[in-house]
Amino acid sequence: MNKVKIVVDSVSTIPWKKAEELGIELVPYYVNFEDESIREGPEFDLKVFYQKLRTTKTWPTTSHPTYRDIEEIFSRLSKITREIIYLVVSPKWTETYNIACQVREKFKNMRIELCDIGSALGKLGLIALEANKMAKEGRTIDEIIEQIFYLEKRSELFLVVDTLKYLAKGGRIGKVKALLGSTLPIKPIITTKEGVAVPAGKTLSHNQALNWIINRIKSDLRKFNSNKIKCFIHDVDNKEMISLLKSKIVENFECEEIWEVELSPLIGTHTGPGTWGVSYLIV
Repeated sequence: MNKVKIVVDSVSTIPWKKAEELGIELVPYYVNFEDESIREGPEFDLKVFYQKLRTTKTWPTTSHPTYRDIEEIFSRLSKITREIIYLVVSPKWTETYNIACQVREKFKNMRIELCDIGSALGKLGLIALEANKMAKEGRTIDEIIEQIFYLEKRSELFLVVDTLKYLAKGGRIGKVKALLGSTLPIKPIITTKEGVAVPAGKTLSHNQALNWIINRIKSDLRKFNSNKIKCFIHDVDNKEMISLLKSKIVENFECEEIWEVELSPLIGTHTGPGTWGVSYLIV
């Protein structure tokens, strides 16, 4: 029987097929249009979804995984392990953490640890990937959890949104609401802190935001006396900025891993088309 298995929310932006190859379990979220509810999964066509997002007259909503979704994953894993680490999105954002706590009560013969690092997106994904590597190396569940929170301090994420109206519409704006009402056509840079969205900076153009992010990565590398990163670069139908971002990262940093992925539909629904950004881990 294997030791520790890693479970993580789909908003980690780890591609479904890659997660399957690596033995990581993704917990699905839902996007709800007027005429259908779409469950995330390997067959979810993000390109079609983002095309629909740009043309829909009624903006979709999102919903968290169901009790049954999480129960099915825990039940399946119980056949191959007695220890699970679930990297879960903060309860300040969704009910997923609380639902997972309820499901966990059904599996009293297992050790299921819920880890809330107060973040999401590629930051959650990068740490899940590292946790999975440690599990395959045979590290104990306590050692892996300790490293998860160590790595959280060496990682960061930044998203640049075209407009704040979608965050405001979905109610996920957190402390970023302080930027609402600006008379300038700003491009806000958003990060997460203790489970809520917070403003990291504000620029007047996507190119200014790109320079801001590159300078911030340089600053963090100096802080940790390192010159290497692993990163996810992600977008909501904005390949132009992702291409520029990737070029800048390759030009300026020693990047051990660089994943170019589209943001999950859950995030795209709340940030809107044109969003782009980076999550990185200081190695």
